[in-house]
Amino acid sequence: MPQTDFDVIIVGGSAAGLSAALVLGRSRRSVLVLDAGEPCNAPAPHSHNFLTNDGVPPAEILNRGRTELGKYETVVFKNDRVETARLAENGFRVETETGAAYASKKIILAMGVHPIFPAIEGLEACWGKSVIHCPYCHGYEFKDQPTALLLEQKNFLHYLSSLYNLSRNVVLLTNGPRDFSEKQLNVLKQYDLKVIKTPLKSLLHNKGDLEKIVFNNEQTLEVAALYAPLKVQYNNGLAYQLGCDLGAEGFVKRNGQMKTNVPGVLACGDVSGAARSVAVAVASGNLAGISANEALCSENF
Repeated sequence: MPQTDFDVIIVGGSAAGLSAALVLGRSRRSVLVLDAGEPCNAPAPHSHNFLTNDGVPPAEILNRGRTELGKYETVVFKNDRVETARLAENGFRVETETGAAYASKKIILAMGVHPIFPAIEGLEACWGKSVIHCPYCHGYEFKDQPTALLLEQKNFLHYLSSLYNLSRNVVLLTNGPRDFSEKQLNVLKQYDLKVIKTPLKSLLHNKGDLEKIVFNNEQTLEVAALYAPLKVQYNNGLAYQLGCDLGAEGFVKRNGQMKTNVPGVLACGDVSGAARSVAVAVASGNLAGISANEALCSENF
């Protein structure tokens, strides 16, 4: 009969979840990783700023991770979506899309996020390739090239300073009317930065490589990269079911040990509000795995 009881269930099998599973597998814990197969960074051709893995495709990093975890016989993978999670006797119970049910003493939430795309034709097709959210993840590849910044944020000067460090050729796009503070106006004037307030209509691209931005008035702007720090939807439904506290933006609140307000529930990676990079996700998953194992050790000692 297939195993249904585990020390720890990890919901989400991307970088954070796999990192937690590695720690727990090496700690001789029985672990179930349930993954729906929808990593947020799937469109990105490469991952950066992850030591020894700089420039490696995210999918390859995940495949390597699963291969490495294969030697730990207590770690089990299931490609299945968790639909419900609740407190149960001696721990937790989850039920999946396929109708399977599993129990565990601890649960780690690593479900990630999904970006909320504005209604601009072609933007989603370029996402992760030439429309990017993070100057650290992909900015070096577009250094000194014509660059645009879509102003989705109210306070953008800190973000803009990071882009200006990579390219002096930056145009700001408001995608419609927008007011600026006196400080913002002074900075834009000081660095002679162009602002276009015309709404965006579409992005012309070649298989995700941006060529031109087309505005509603049919004018165009040629750029190599469009930075779009989009709002995201945190995959926090299970956290809500379990009674976890959520931040104003929707992320799962946790402390430095990745523990939520619900005893036995931990959160790591993007869904916990961590900075969105593979390296940070791996680090937070490592901490979650350590924290879960130490709690189990203390309870059994």
